[in-house]
Amino acid sequence: MGKQLSSILLILLLGLHCRCANVRAPEGGTRDTISPVLVKVIPENGSINYKGKQIILEFDENVSIVNPQQNVLITPFREGIKFDYKVKRNRIQLEFEEDFPANTTTTLNFGESIEDITEKNKAKNVRIAFSTGDYLDSLSISGTVLSPLTQLPVEEASVLLYDAQDTLTIQEDKPLYYAVTDEEGEFVISNLAPGEYKIYALVEKNNNLIYDNVDEQIGFLPDSIPLISDTSGIVLYSIASNDDTLRLKRVRNEKVNVTLETNKPFAKVSLFAESTGKELPFTTEANSKIRLYKETDYVDSLRIRVQAEDSIGSILDTIVKVNLSLPVPEEVKVDTVKQAAKASPIVGTDANQWELQLPLPLRQTSSDSLAFFLYQDSTVTSLNVDSILFGRTKLKITLPTTRAYGLLIPAGTLSYINGQTNRKDSLTLKRASSEEVAIARGKVNMPAENIIVELVNDRGEVVRQSLYQSDFTFDNVRPGTYQLRAIVDKNQNGKWDKGSFARKILPEEVHYYTNAQGDRTITLKANWEVRDLTWGW
Repeated sequence: MGKQLSSILLILLLGLHCRCANVRAPEGGTRDTISPVLVKVIPENGSINYKGKQIILEFDENVSIVNPQQNVLITPFREGIKFDYKVKRNRIQLEFEEDFPANTTTTLNFGESIEDITEKNKAKNVRIAFSTGDYLDSLSISGTVLSPLTQLPVEEASVLLYDAQDTLTIQEDKPLYYAVTDEEGEFVISNLAPGEYKIYALVEKNNNLIYDNVDEQIGFLPDSIPLISDTSGIVLYSIASNDDTLRLKRVRNEKVNVTLETNKPFAKVSLFAESTGKELPFTTEANSKIRLYKETDYVDSLRIRVQAEDSIGSILDTIVKVNLSLPVPEEVKVDTVKQAAKASPIVGTDANQWELQLPLPLRQTSSDSLAFFLYQDSTVTSLNVDSILFGRTKLKITLPTTRAYGLLIPAGTLSYINGQTNRKDSLTLKRASSEEVAIARGKVNMPAENIIVELVNDRGEVVRQSLYQSDFTFDNVRPGTYQLRAIVDKNQNGKWDKGSFARKILPEEVHYYTNAQGDRTITLKANWEVRDLTWGW
């Protein structure tokens, strides 16, 4: 009898253990890929005169909700909205501490915070709107947020609306309404009251809905939007902050040069000796670092004047004291030669054009002292280079029509600003033949006086450029995949300007060529010509 009772107890315990096992997805079979569907909501979507504090959602399967305090967007925005939540099987309940504002339309957008408990499939388009008054606001604003130069969509940008009659600012205050862009950069802000609104896009990391960090990107419209009916087609371009005053951030003394660094990129820069007004040679890096090279002629510290200007007209004009003395000259080997297509200063030239990259600015003031030679087989010819050399770090070389040459630079030919000279060097220059390169031809069907056409490789680098002409021909292009874009250069400064939020200047327009299928990619093959690359807007 005792053994039977023990067996019965063991069976009961095993059964109880099985009943308490964790819930898990059934093994085997087809994987569930269907999103949860909202089947009931309290209050009903579009309700008026709602006086409760609860929001209840019921789905067609068991669900969970991920960090609702962070992921549920509630508009109009109110500081310090607090609610508790609980989930029971297929039901989610939010309990708010305070009443919803009187006579106001409120929306709750759950984004992708709700998912099923088995395969984590996200519930889609879960959004409700209700009013505490007898009228439900129903207007909307929709559009897209794009990166201005690439024209690609910006995902997860916050789109913010402010009452244009209010004194709230994006630099200090939260918005009245807001939404988040999807993977296509698109947004919709619905259930808006008629009125006039200021609209912004904000790309941020701290998610505080305030433009308060220099690393954040902002998009804007210069004028407010009068909303009297549904408004669509809004395009906002997110631009990096460039509104700080241009200033010198640091001065660093190094072995053969002094490096000056600015707080942001500059468009142009000059350096002068304060006492004589003599312009000093230098190189730049990333348009924010200036390298001023030391010379053996300098025996003491020198006061120099630094003048620079950025793309929005901010001016730097300051005096700094630097030590430019260099007592011991050394030999430095000349850098290798690169084709113009890879060296940005000669954009738009053919494959005959090469440039010699030098490690330091030159001391020479005339090309008469240079002895460069081209040789092919037993034939040696002298090579003409640019006549103005002082301070140069790049020399342009034009090859004859035949394909391969050697470049001989005798030792001591190049004298650098710090007293160093080059060693003897021999380099091989090979001009591409027509069988190895491609040609791209086309036309922009717009007035040409302010159009820049650029051929861009798959790394985003500009390899050819045509200024202020409707028709363009880019020949001697290396085979590969490219894109064509046209920049509307309003100020005709020869480059794209990204605009300024502080000055309410929008980025200059950019328009990409696309084929009949909407594809931007242009494939250029060796010994091949692509014609009729024509577009307009």
